[in-house]
Amino acid sequence: TVYYLAPFEFDNEDFLTFKIRVVPQSDGPETVYPYDFKFQKKMYVD
Repeated sequence: TVYYLAPFEFDNEDFLTFKIRVVPQSDGPETVYPYDFKFQKKMYVD
């Protein structure tokens, strides 16, 4: 699965970090907790 988050710019050998928080919907009285995801990648410019 590929998700488009936003355009970005980077310089040579920069670390890019994306943080995403997903909050499930609750249809009842139960407690729901958010899920946090973090992606980090070292990017290069040719």
